[in-house]
This record gives sequence, structure tokens and C-alpha cells, in this order.
Amino acid sequence: MVVNTLSFSEYLDFRKQVNHIDDINTREELKRFIRLGGFPAVHTGNYDIESAYKIVSDIYSSALLRDTIQRYKIRNIELLERIVKFLLMEKF
Repeated sequence: MVVNTLSFSEYLDFRKQVNHIDDINTREELKRFIRLGGFPAVHTGNYDIESAYKIVSDIYSSALLRDTIQRYKIRNIELLERIVKFLLMEKF
């Protein structure tokens, strides 16, 4: 099963519903979306940047690393982390 983060349009709808906002500043929300990503958990509370990054880091560690390592019985975890970081940085 593939689970994706929120797209920007989904994020806007989510923010409107969670915060009960009718009129939203799209430019400011885009900045927030770029900084914090599309994980719904990050946007349900009023987290500071450090707390939001911690949530994303925990999701990364849990979903990507632990699940992948267990499923494919990967032994060289450091190499996997370096590959993932390389691939993520290539997108930006």
C-alpha cells in the first residue's frame, strides 16, 4: 500500500478544516508547506519549527528506515541512510 503526504491543494483544504479558516493566505501557507512538508500530523497542532522537524524525523525513522530495514533484512544501515539522503537531496 502506498501512502503519500498531502499535496499542496490537499494541505490547504486540511489547514482550512483543522483551523476553521475560510480565507487563507496562500503565499504564507506555501512557505509553511515548503518548510514543514505535507505530513498531516505536523499541521494539526501549533508546533514550532524544531518540534515539527522532530515529528518528520520520527516519521522518517519509523516508516522508511525501520520498516525497510526489517522487510528487506538490510544489514548496512549507515549505507541505506546515506543513499536515502543522497536521493532526497537530488530532488531539491
